[in-house]
Amino acid sequence: MTREKVYPFHAPKDSELRELIAAHDWTLTPLGPIETRVATRLAWGGGEGHHLSEAELHTRVASPAPEADVRALIADAEAECPVCQAISGSMALRVTADVVSR
Repeated sequence: MTREKVYPFHAPKDSELRELIAAHDWTLTPLGPIETRVATRLAWGGGEGHHLSEAELHTRVASPAPEADVRALIADAEAECPVCQAISGSMALRVTADVVSR
C-alpha cells in the first residue's frame, strides 16, 4: 500500500520572479503582484522508502497585458527557473497559473 501526504514547499518570492524576468529582458509585459505556491507530495510504501513523488506549482499574476503574453512569460519562466528544473528532474511537476486583469 502506498501512502501519500502533501507538504508545502518554498515558493520563489515575488522579487525572485522579477529578477528572473529582468535577467531575460521580459520587461515589455507589465506585471502587477505575483503570488506563487508550491505543494509537494511525499509517498512511501510499495517497497520504496519515503520520497517526493510529485509537485504542483501554482502562480497568480496580475497584469494589464493580454493574457496570452503573460502566459508566454510564465512558460518561459518555468523553462528557466532553477527551482522548476530541480523539481522536474526528480519528480513529476505540474505548473498551473491564474492570470488576473489589472
